[in-house]
Amino acid sequence: MARLRLIVFFGALVPWAQAQEYRPGVQSLHWQIMGVFDRGQANAFSVAAEEYLKLLRAIPHVSDPEEVQIARQHLRYIGMVMDPEDPAHATLKLLEAGTGGHIETLISWWHRQDPLPYSENNERLQEHLARLAFALREYGHDKDERGFDDRGQIYLRLGAPSRSQEIKILSAGTWLNPYSARLPDNEFWVYRQIDKEAHYLFVRSSRSQPYKVAGAQDLIPRDLMASRRRVGLLIPVLEEIFAQLALAHPHYGTTYDALNSFMNIPGYSQSGAYQFVRRVTDKMRLDEDFYDRNRQHIIPVAFSNTLGGAATLEPFLRWARFLEPDGRTRIELYWELSRDALAPSRRLLRRLEREGHKPTARYLITFSAALRDSSFRIGSADTRHYSVSTALSRPVQTQVWSTVSQHPLTHLALQWEQRWASPQEDGTIAAGATLKLATRNLDSLQVLSADPTHLEMSDIRPLLLDLEAPQDSGAPFADTKLTPDTPLALLFEVYHLAYGLSDSTHYTVEYQVAFTGMQNRPPLSVASSYQSGSRMTTEQIRLDLSTWQEGGEVRIAVRVTDEVTGQQAERRIDFVFEAPSGSRP
Repeated sequence: MARLRLIVFFGALVPWAQAQEYRPGVQSLHWQIMGVFDRGQANAFSVAAEEYLKLLRAIPHVSDPEEVQIARQHLRYIGMVMDPEDPAHATLKLLEAGTGGHIETLISWWHRQDPLPYSENNERLQEHLARLAFALREYGHDKDERGFDDRGQIYLRLGAPSRSQEIKILSAGTWLNPYSARLPDNEFWVYRQIDKEAHYLFVRSSRSQPYKVAGAQDLIPRDLMASRRRVGLLIPVLEEIFAQLALAHPHYGTTYDALNSFMNIPGYSQSGAYQFVRRVTDKMRLDEDFYDRNRQHIIPVAFSNTLGGAATLEPFLRWARFLEPDGRTRIELYWELSRDALAPSRRLLRRLEREGHKPTARYLITFSAALRDSSFRIGSADTRHYSVSTALSRPVQTQVWSTVSQHPLTHLALQWEQRWASPQEDGTIAAGATLKLATRNLDSLQVLSADPTHLEMSDIRPLLLDLEAPQDSGAPFADTKLTPDTPLALLFEVYHLAYGLSDSTHYTVEYQVAFTGMQNRPPLSVASSYQSGSRMTTEQIRLDLSTWQEGGEVRIAVRVTDEVTGQQAERRIDFVFEAPSGSRP
């Protein structure tokens, strides 16, 4: 029935008997997908998004020139919203050039953009397709190879602006002047929800040309700038332009003040006025260049509205794999939320207050974890709730969640939600406004080898020791930061050790601590040999950090060597060491 619904929905007029053979091409899929989002058929967005992934998978196989062009356009659209520093960017460029690249890398990249991986929908992908359909419809231009003008590209990247306006001549005296010229068509967009630097002016030179990102100087009528005789009209026109720009964004305030002050000087000469205008316009160009460089560094490549204004939550997260007796791999997750991570910002509190929400003395933390199949669809899932006091120094101490997998690759989708909470008389918890959200994708976790002839090793589980306990015991440690007082231990397991002639196993464990960025601090290395009567062993080592004096990144590597077979296995774990106060940097 699912296939039948899909065919009927996308309007493929083929008999059901031929449905198994029907495979729409890239061009057909493109128009069908854009049609869904153009018409705003929200109940079909998820199906259309799946079809879009099919379109991407078809790209390496297209040969028809029109389909190749559409395929490369979609790759170009991805490039507009992908950080150039992302590892997938190199693959994208190869695919665009038609010289290689694995398309599944882009599919995986889109899954990583999913802001709520626990849900069935990829909200970010659907947002991208909806923006693309809108940009093609509202900002499309046949003279622009992208399919839309610069407004369309900014809209695809950042969404709708918080404010937009047209700069135009408002003064009747200026407008009716016989030498006056209309300002070129323009739009000024401001994105206050992103950053104060996020503002764009778009101008088109004629109605047949596309809008381009421009500077304020592009608003000045050319015939006015070209003639010294019209400087008496040019200055009022400039004042009107910058009065409106200054109201839209404070960057233009100083230029407006200078123009306004000059106009109040009685009896200024024509030559003096023209030189003044030249100085103003030259400074204006320098300012525009500065603002443009600022935007390139500050404004994100893409901005999503899918989380509805919720702030970002930053949990500490670690994971480790262990081998079960039946050969399956157990994946353990360790996560923690600090008081600082949970504290809402003043800006968030003000916004929630304006919306009528009131803070409470408790938080409700919801943690969700789901396994995804090879197509990244949600399989088994688990949700847990925690009610914690807002006054605790460690509201949510390290929690452990585990799952067992026998598939070669495991994909995990994780999600945290923080809300205000109020205990009810019946013992339940009433959830209030959402404060923060966090998501993580752990994709392509490989299972450990169950081959008894292959030396295998678990990942390293960091432990925070309980020094008051009679023996060295402790809870998993999810934090990345260490101090001299941290009672840290490292635990790991070794599997498939080989028996020697004395029916015992012999192995060596070497620990190496590398100090990244610490001056004159060579790596520390310690090796010890052991003998056991078992093919599997659990090792635990405690680290004494009290003598460390320099802060920086620390990488601990553990290498196990089977002295019988010569096989080796190695795992690593990273921390950041915070030097004690008073020590040298």
